[in-house]
Amino acid sequence: WGIPQIDETRVAKVDSEMLPPGAKDLALLKSGTKLLAIGERVVNHWGDVLTGLSEAQTGPLRITGENPETIVEIKIPASAIDRQSIAEALYLWQDNVIGVVNPGSPAEKGGLREGDRVVKIDGILVSNWYDMTDLVRSNPDVQLEFALEREGRELTRFVTPELIVEGGAELGLIGTLAPALAYSYEKVPLLSAVQLGYQETLAWSGMILTFVKDLFTGGVSSRDIGSVLAIGQIAGQTVRQGIEFYLRFVALFSINLAILNLLPIPVLDGGHLMFLGLEAIRGKPLSLGTKLVLSKIGFIFLITIMVLALYNDIARLMGM
Repeated sequence: WGIPQIDETRVAKVDSEMLPPGAKDLALLKSGTKLLAIGERVVNHWGDVLTGLSEAQTGPLRITGENPETIVEIKIPASAIDRQSIAEALYLWQDNVIGVVNPGSPAEKGGLREGDRVVKIDGILVSNWYDMTDLVRSNPDVQLEFALEREGRELTRFVTPELIVEGGAELGLIGTLAPALAYSYEKVPLLSAVQLGYQETLAWSGMILTFVKDLFTGGVSSRDIGSVLAIGQIAGQTVRQGIEFYLRFVALFSINLAILNLLPIPVLDGGHLMFLGLEAIRGKPLSLGTKLVLSKIGFIFLITIMVLALYNDIARLMGM
């Protein structure tokens, strides 16, 4: 037990559009490059890569790969946002093997199975997970030919990605997940573990609030909402991946419930806090009738969300 660290230092791809000025040469790293050092820091796992980039001094920085031709020089900017962009532009290597096939998904309908290695899509060579997802996402509602390796056999399957709208863009989705990553654990003192847990809780809370905001502003689709069926599926997947994944899921689910319960919606605790705030501003309590009307509106809203979430889950299971 300790801080989970991903046992991988290979780069799958580099998003050149995210790189700030001075760091553009990072895009010269080829897919599959194994990183050995960030500056003077030897990297043994992906956490070392991210730490090396975030803690590097402003100015020139050498990125060293396993081959002489994979050594690049970049300039680390002073801006924390630009530094974060460099880290986010690096995509961690994930094998082109299907880890999970969601029930009722286009992948299941097309005959893809867990453990299949995707070799080509429409004749285009696939070397890692992002090669596959990029091709799928760029071909919504278009039948694709998957060349696979399954238990030593070569076979072909045809899958049509479902068209989804994300951020105003039409994308393809087949309903698969990458295989679980291999982790090692870096031991930390108890007090440091408490601090890290606090920081991660804040980070997850921010992500949940961002999702809620995007849901109302159109940044994400209402089809992304799930009910108890989706929760059960995800819980089952994390159990298969290992106890540490399941415990992290339980922790995230608990944070999710706590955040949602504090939203200013009548009938939730956040709604009661909203009533108290309004009464403090007005200098007098709200009338019982006003509270009842607002509570009914909040109750109807929550029931609507629950019905929508259940419909989404049933639609996914039925392939709708």
